[in-house]
Amino acid sequence: MTTAQITRELDNQPLPLEPLDPSLFRPSPTEWAFLREAISVDEEEVRKRVLVAQNETYTRYPYPCIRWFHFTNLFMSTNPIYPTVLAAAKASGDTLFLDLGCCMGTDVRKLVKDGYPPERVAGCDLRRAFIDACYTLFNDSPSTCAITFLTSDIFEINLDPSPPHPSTRPFNEATSLDDLRGRLSHVYSGALFHLFNEETQSALAARLARLLRVPPGRAIGDAPAAGGIIFGRHQGKETPGLIDDAMGRYEKAFIFCPFFF
Repeated sequence: MTTAQITRELDNQPLPLEPLDPSLFRPSPTEWAFLREAISVDEEEVRKRVLVAQNETYTRYPYPCIRWFHFTNLFMSTNPIYPTVLAAAKASGDTLFLDLGCCMGTDVRKLVKDGYPPERVAGCDLRRAFIDACYTLFNDSPSTCAITFLTSDIFEINLDPSPPHPSTRPFNEATSLDDLRGRLSHVYSGALFHLFNEETQSALAARLARLLRVPPGRAIGDAPAAGGIIFGRHQGKETPGLIDDAMGRYEKAFIFCPFFF
């Protein structure tokens, strides 16, 4: 198997920060209802926690999604396949879910509210600061939140089938994505692929595939079990091609179009 060349985030300092603008926080009625239930019935308390979480993370990781409050949006629940994922979780007692690049975990908390068992849900982000802000935003902790949150680098997943079988470590004790290889039923990844060039996106896709559950007795790298789903959302354009990164942290990224596949 040819190894793809992985181009990671550059070490150079980002371009000057765009100032934060609290007026950009404009949740939809559905998002307001969720945030009030998950954080506080007091809308001012919700605003306060949202702004604190934003400030805690933006100076270190000034991604546009933080400035525009996308960490409070419920993008995953609007995906057309979302009801199928929920139905599978409710019909089976052994599905496992991962949100890769979960940021502050809003999507997985909505998933749990909608009926996916929390002990079978995990969120993973490369940045520990986002996981810490997740607990600040929702006023809980690892001891009080049943969802598993971990920090890990998807590009460090071992593509070789060694060890050949999935880890037996309890799901809620996973400390890296390698612990989840060959075990997951559903994987969501939002606003992640468009950060990288085409070859790195191929490397990312190969590692996502390694996470899907394999049938009992089969080795990691074999065809996944029936019913596995990988879904998400990413920036696109009418004509696929390269774009510049507004933050100055990446080399040119590759953007796909819907007709590319």
